[in-house]
Amino acid sequence: MTFNSKTTAFLEWLNDQNVEISNKIEIQDKRNLGQGRAVIAIEDIETDEELFRLPRSMFLNPMNSALIKDYPSAKDKLLELPQWEALILCLAYEWKAKGDESRWKAYFDVLPINDPENYTFDQLIFWSDEEVNDLNPSYIVTRIGKESADSLLSRVRGFILALNISKLQDISQEELHKVAALIMSYSFDVQKEKESDGDGDDEEDEESMEDDNIPVGSSSYVKSMVPLADTLNADTMKHNASLMNHTDCLVLKSLKAIKKGEQVFNTYSEHPNAEILRRYGYVEPDGSAADFGEVSLTLIKEFFAKNTSLSESNIEDIISILCDIQAEEEEEFVLESYDCFASGEVIFELIFTIQLLTVLAGINDETPFNDKSMETKDRAIRRVYKKCYQLLDSGKLTEELKDNLKRILELRLEEYGPEDGVIVELPMTRKVMANVVLQSERKALQECLKGTKLFNSEERKYNFIPDAKLIKNIQKRDIFQEEPSKKQKTE
Repeated sequence: MTFNSKTTAFLEWLNDQNVEISNKIEIQDKRNLGQGRAVIAIEDIETDEELFRLPRSMFLNPMNSALIKDYPSAKDKLLELPQWEALILCLAYEWKAKGDESRWKAYFDVLPINDPENYTFDQLIFWSDEEVNDLNPSYIVTRIGKESADSLLSRVRGFILALNISKLQDISQEELHKVAALIMSYSFDVQKEKESDGDGDDEEDEESMEDDNIPVGSSSYVKSMVPLADTLNADTMKHNASLMNHTDCLVLKSLKAIKKGEQVFNTYSEHPNAEILRRYGYVEPDGSAADFGEVSLTLIKEFFAKNTSLSESNIEDIISILCDIQAEEEEEFVLESYDCFASGEVIFELIFTIQLLTVLAGINDETPFNDKSMETKDRAIRRVYKKCYQLLDSGKLTEELKDNLKRILELRLEEYGPEDGVIVELPMTRKVMANVVLQSERKALQECLKGTKLFNSEERKYNFIPDAKLIKNIQKRDIFQEEPSKKQKTE
């Protein structure tokens, strides 16, 4: 079948499933843009117009898959599985075991799993090591998730054996990876029918609602493949329609006016381009609305070790003590990396961590404590922690913090090398997508470095004080004085 004939067959199948589609939209071929199929307005659409209505009976999920019909004894065990494992089993069964006999065959034919000629799986898990190298120095290369995916699929294989699903015994690891990637890119978390109130947006991202590890049968939602809803392309900048939960269906409504000829876009929650590529296998050429760069804790530690009087071992001691404090306070601020947003703002935790290390470096200049005992450091650092928290809480920072943060941002930007213009040709190659990711992160870091919103955002506005003033206040008493031993106290 041709690309267009598959689309026609899919539309006929949707009609057979009692799907209601507005006559103001249609599915069009956008392969020239690297977008496959897309939903396009063929007439002007007003705000809050209903664009299609999808009955729950046509969703593919563990509640209505052929798997529980063909293996009725497995139903209870299937519903005891976590969301991911359950849907992987059901989708794999419909695709590989049922094949042409599956109720969703016409749907599968417009998905990447049945159309390798027009679709490729570009999620990072499918990239070669050489291709992944093109993403350096983005930290996304450390978060691809190959090991966790293999672990998940290993559990799925165990369930195939435990449930004695003979028709899936020979499914390959690559095929299981494709099923999992399809779920990552196309699935929706849909409230169960009895839970739906008819008003809420449907959270289409796989992080929605609650922990995916809760068994399907006990959860308030069910992870589902939703034909037609996943035909919508996603764009954080152009998002103009969303799915709404109703008792017996999902309804797509326009969020704003959509002109004739414009594409109808959904969104996959708030993710930067790097994460969009990892999860879904594409990027937004002009950048995501949620783009950010990152600064690692490793880079911060290296900066203070090379540019201040704090020794490497002392910095490690400081971080260890801070980890103890955050465990006690249940307030995380020592992170592997810190987000620096395209808006020019950075997260509070980055400012706090650098402020604290800046003050400790200033104290070490006056009262060296690199070689003090861990017990002594612990007492002193806890006092500095409280003083720095009070400082930020009052809307103040020190002058040296401002300089250190900007120097750290400059160091991070240097890791990206010289800036080359990104030429985006459609459809995009993996190398071009990698360049788009790096450009998105670079722009975010550059915007933060400008400083316009770095210390003056809508949420927080900081004033600056001399470092010496804060350090003098902290050192009213010698915070690094060793405690006398018990023997000395009794003599």
